[in-house]
Amino acid sequence: MAGSAPTMTNAQAAQHIARTRGPVIPLCYADEHGDCACGGRYDRDLGKMVPHEGHDVGKAPIGSLVKTGILEATTNSATIDRWWRAHPQANVGLALAPARVVFVDPDSPAAYAEAIANGVEGGVRRTSRNDGFLFRRTDGCPIVNITKSGDGTELEVRADGYAVVWGVHQNGSLIRIDLAAPLVDTPPWAVGRLKHKAAEKAAQDAVRAARREERVANGTGAEPPVKIHARGMRRWSGELFQRKKNGEIDRSDSLYFLALDLAECNASVGTIRVAVEERDAALSWNKYTGRDDADERYQEIAERADAYVASRKDEPRIQFSTPSDVPDDVAALRAAIEERDAEIMRLQRRALDQDDRLEILEDIVHSIDDVLNRPNEELSASEKVILIGTARWLPFYRSKQEANGKPKTIALGYVAKVVGMSKSTVSSAFKRFSSKNAEDGAPFRKGVTRKLKFDDDGRPVIDPRTGQQAWESELELAPWGERPSETLRAAVSFARVQTKAKHGGSQEASDARWGRCPKHDNREVRVKGYCPDCGKVVGEKVVRLAEFDVLNEQVAHSEGPGGTVSNANLIGKQVAHSDDANRRDERQNVQVVDPVPVDLLAYAVSRPQEWPRRCPAPNCRAMEFRQLPDGSWRCQKSGHDPAAYVLTVAGAET
Repeated sequence: MAGSAPTMTNAQAAQHIARTRGPVIPLCYADEHGDCACGGRYDRDLGKMVPHEGHDVGKAPIGSLVKTGILEATTNSATIDRWWRAHPQANVGLALAPARVVFVDPDSPAAYAEAIANGVEGGVRRTSRNDGFLFRRTDGCPIVNITKSGDGTELEVRADGYAVVWGVHQNGSLIRIDLAAPLVDTPPWAVGRLKHKAAEKAAQDAVRAARREERVANGTGAEPPVKIHARGMRRWSGELFQRKKNGEIDRSDSLYFLALDLAECNASVGTIRVAVEERDAALSWNKYTGRDDADERYQEIAERADAYVASRKDEPRIQFSTPSDVPDDVAALRAAIEERDAEIMRLQRRALDQDDRLEILEDIVHSIDDVLNRPNEELSASEKVILIGTARWLPFYRSKQEANGKPKTIALGYVAKVVGMSKSTVSSAFKRFSSKNAEDGAPFRKGVTRKLKFDDDGRPVIDPRTGQQAWESELELAPWGERPSETLRAAVSFARVQTKAKHGGSQEASDARWGRCPKHDNREVRVKGYCPDCGKVVGEKVVRLAEFDVLNEQVAHSEGPGGTVSNANLIGKQVAHSDDANRRDERQNVQVVDPVPVDLLAYAVSRPQEWPRRCPAPNCRAMEFRQLPDGSWRCQKSGHDPAAYVLTVAGAET
């Protein structure tokens, strides 16, 4: 063909057509047997990709590359290169409307003869199983289509959508256009047919609009055409709808579920079709409003919903048998009727309860999706599992404990077992997503208590690893929200503020260092930045308490008195792993703390219950002490005398 390049690859042709003609999209291609080889399209019902079939083979957009079809047509060379690197054999489709092209496409020998008789001189020929002709769309030519499916013609004239202009047909014939030939104006006869089609479409749209206005005026637009249940009314008003994974409204599924609700309440197919069309416009979803195939799409939704509900009629259900003998006396008959009415009311309440549970479940599912969709910078995979598992299970556990008259505390190991994570991972997640104040927006509030462990006979339980009495921690964990969905939503919003958990130091120590105003219960803090040399204010900002706490990076351990730290490493910056070490000598200390100064000796001896906060004896880091009758103190875990240990250390240093 003159001006074409028979040896040009599909990728090269796509780039050339995009530069000279207009936006392109990648289309399906067939294998040697004429079957789809591109991977096909995504089937919502099956939840997976399925191959194209029939007329779509070699013509439909490749679903894995362009999920929204023609809307993603582009002239961007990088995008086109990426598409055809993924599928080098993909056919090339030209987007007609943005390219200002009209495509005359005869679909039979008789239609081809009609096109030749009408006149297609100068049109750029598209060779394939059936040749077609491309023209430049002139001013005043409407962007509509005359199609075989919608108009029953064999001679299609299209100014919208796309045309297959390069590649290989399903039957193996090459598809080519003359890349060098210029476009000429659309023939007058084709423009006239498109204008006639546009006028028909405008008249149909006017009729639809008039019907909608009439229904609204008669009160039928604001109310459903049949009496429907509470869930259906929420869908009718737009309060309840389906969501995509990105959180946007799935208009197609929302219309279908509304049709299901109408079908379940005995609406006919015609009634459902009209109602779905009216809701599509009234709720401003406009999924199919104004489209050429709107009637077909609405009819398809109504028929699918009606067929599904009809198939459910064959499922097992409660059957009410007719009494073999009807009581003759009025009193017995009234009693029988009242008994039936009571049973009907019970079943109705049961159905409403199921609807209510479904609404609650849908809210939880959407909240779980919100948690899963958070980026890894805000929520790690383990944190997502812990938050979802705890939010779902914790209310049930607390209710069960309360019903049995037991405390609502729980072992950390039990929570770890429920969510399938290690205790350290669970503890870190709860530390990050807990707060003592509801105003902070955290999903949980927690408290931890430690006590010595005893068996059922009251005897101390000895830890075989240390030879000392074992300790057990009880965790008091409660959600701030009343429902699991509220807890999950709080986790999502709270994660945007929190950035990285602080290492080292308790919450009490952090509050002591950072502090709160003793005179005012503030929810915000004004932060100023000063020049370290001259003291000039270089920045000022009001932040929330949660954001203020993030700035609190600890520079030393806070269990002992200040002034003994010689290493300036930040606690918030981990320099080595220590949790998984098997022996103490395998663990790496993050902070280096100087020996105890001699001038603190008197304080340590006189009040060992306050300092140090942890037992300083080797292999013992207990946090609780007991006072003996003679006034001395002993470690609650190991029995060491902390004052004597401090004297030994201080004496060695002096």
